Amino acid sequence: MKHLHRDRIAGLITLLLSATYLWLSFDIEIGSAIADSAITPRSMPQMLGCLGVLISLGLLLQRNGEPLRLGNLSWRHLASSIGLMLLFAATLRPLGFVLSGTLFLFAAFSLLGAPNRWRSLLLALLVSVSFWALMSLVLDVYIPPWPERWT
Repeated sequence: MKHLHRDRIAGLITLLLSATYLWLSFDIEIGSAIADSAITPRSMPQMLGCLGVLISLGLLLQRNGEPLRLGNLSWRHLASSIGLMLLFAATLRPLGFVLSGTLFLFAAFSLLGAPNRWRSLLLALLVSVSFWALMSLVLDVYIPPWPERWT
């Protein structure tokens, strides 16, 4: 495991996560009213799991790529990204989706080295509001946009 390709490491991690996600998607309960439907609560997770497995297999089976030594991984960026995800999850209920999502995306853009902070903030807000609108208004999945004390 001394000289793994960067894409193969990503492929292996994605394969493990996708296969686990796919396997766990079969545990999602389906109500008797929709058991005969073509689309059930399991449909999207199973499609995403299959897609993840296929993409990860593609990364694992490719032939070219630059060699990567595990010591060259940016552990600081990896730890920071995981920390941001955990912070997003912790602030989702108290701040609401739009605020916590905007803060998460803005911090992630900054971590990745985005040069223009105002553009990053505007883009983060636009993505958060758009995703909230898609989920809540189009797909009928309620996500609290703001802290409950604001409503």
